[in-house]
Amino acid sequence: MVKNKNLGFTLVELLISISIIALLTVVASISYSKAQKSSRDQKRIGDLKAIQEAAEQYYLLNNGAYPDGNNFYRSNTSWSVDGQNVLQAFPSDPKGDGYENGGEYFCNVFTDSAYCVCAYMEDTDNGNSSGWSDCSSLNNSGGQYYCVRSQQ
Repeated sequence: MVKNKNLGFTLVELLISISIIALLTVVASISYSKAQKSSRDQKRIGDLKAIQEAAEQYYLLNNGAYPDGNNFYRSNTSWSVDGQNVLQAFPSDPKGDGYENGGEYFCNVFTDSAYCVCAYMEDTDNGNSSGWSDCSSLNNSGGQYYCVRSQQ
């Protein structure tokens, strides 16, 4: 009776297996990172749309004027008109490194009759600021910012 002495894996088989596992790990981590960025960008877009809706409601309730410029875009600031709450709390950037690293969205243009609130997008495909005259400092950003502006 002949016994088989080759009971383990060869060095080449082990190296190939380890290489495949390492490659799959790298691909998975890159996909996860991209998914996180996309998720944060979608949160930013949702926040800015909620800000826009609240600002327009404020405008209608406040006889054609938007919120005070000093409080317009500060985190955790609430907006109310005659006791009616329009915005519970101004949202913060989900990554926490927004405007001047204070975790806030920023207002590029603000008067009592116009505004432009923006957020930095981690994925340039999510931006929309190109060509907006009231967000003029962002026009050449290559879509790196998502902005909402006054509708009145």
